[in-house]
Amino acid sequence: MKILYIVHEFFPHNYTGTARVALNLAKQMQKMGHQVTILTYVSSEVDDLTALGGILYKKYEYDTLPVISFKMADVSPEINFNIFNKNSEKDINCIIESECLDDIDIAHVVHPLRTGIVAKILKEKNIPIVLTLTDYWTICPRVQLLKANSNNICNGPDECKKCLHDCAYGDQEIKNRLNDTSVLFNLVNVITVPSNLVKHIFSINGFNHKKIHVVNHGLDYKYFSSINTKLHSKNDAVSFGYVGPVLKHKGVHVLIESFLKVKLSQIELKIYGSHFHEKDYYNYLKRLAKDDSRINFMGEFDYDNLSNIFASIDVAIFPSIWYEAYCLALTESLAHNVPVIASNTVGSAIEFLKDGAGIVFNIGDVNELAKIIENIGGNPLLINKLKNCLTYPPMIEEETLRYEKIYERLIH
Repeated sequence: MKILYIVHEFFPHNYTGTARVALNLAKQMQKMGHQVTILTYVSSEVDDLTALGGILYKKYEYDTLPVISFKMADVSPEINFNIFNKNSEKDINCIIESECLDDIDIAHVVHPLRTGIVAKILKEKNIPIVLTLTDYWTICPRVQLLKANSNNICNGPDECKKCLHDCAYGDQEIKNRLNDTSVLFNLVNVITVPSNLVKHIFSINGFNHKKIHVVNHGLDYKYFSSINTKLHSKNDAVSFGYVGPVLKHKGVHVLIESFLKVKLSQIELKIYGSHFHEKDYYNYLKRLAKDDSRINFMGEFDYDNLSNIFASIDVAIFPSIWYEAYCLALTESLAHNVPVIASNTVGSAIEFLKDGAGIVFNIGDVNELAKIIENIGGNPLLINKLKNCLTYPPMIEEETLRYEKIYERLIH
């Protein structure tokens, strides 16, 4: 099959979880003998771009994958808001035709931010389309379903009422946007989501399409050189860790506040990850830590070093304060045999932390999380019990086989 993957950002300029999802899926499809191309938007400064009307684009290769990246020559403030950036339709269609991207069997939109118009163009060429929803951008311009004024969690637009009241969007602009979301959902052939949580959120907001299917993200285990085999004794020190983007919606402040409440001396907290654009939040976290020598900010890390990181952590904690669609880092922890504590709004926690395989706490509950940390820190033998119940997440091969069946059904 000739497969086109469409994603709002990609390596090497961006390395978010969604970019990783697209990379893993495309690489595995390529290994299985399919002809794969990536079409992506590039928001950063890139050299050697070719002008085509109002579009700048560039072809390159990343990890054997052919990539075509494009950006608007004149970036509109609405580019991250609109489902369809219609003023770029003609120029993007020229790229599609000049690069023979209309000669594909299937298109898979891994994220429609800045790329939604591509789906519309390909639909008019009678190409089957799969759309994956890795977050809530299609129903929430703020992406994470967090209210603008308070950053409290929101469960959806409620026919635009919450968007008007809590986030001060204009009545007509948000209505038009949700209407375009409906258009997008109707024009694609299949919609996939990574967890039952995501399917539930879209269902309660009126998008209870029969075409929505849950397909868990798979992991490429080739990156994992070893697993954590450590067994704990009664008086062992315990290393807790957070691995992932150090951003506010990830709830790292909740973790630090909880950890500070625990006065045990034989525990530590390691925070791995980049703050990206949220430097002020990162500095706030450092002030919040109050020079507690038990708390260590480890900074940005190389994905190839992931196994070494999880070898140094006894328990991983993911305290997200939004309805996290999946959380790859949580599944990567489990793949490394590291037990997990997570808030009850993390999609992969709901999928995999069952039957004693991990501990789930109520979103934002600092006291509850502190008690869990204190309980484990004071009785490290509990870690051994958690390890015995771990559920290993799916491999990328499993995810890819599911998609291959979906593609074949749509083509034939």
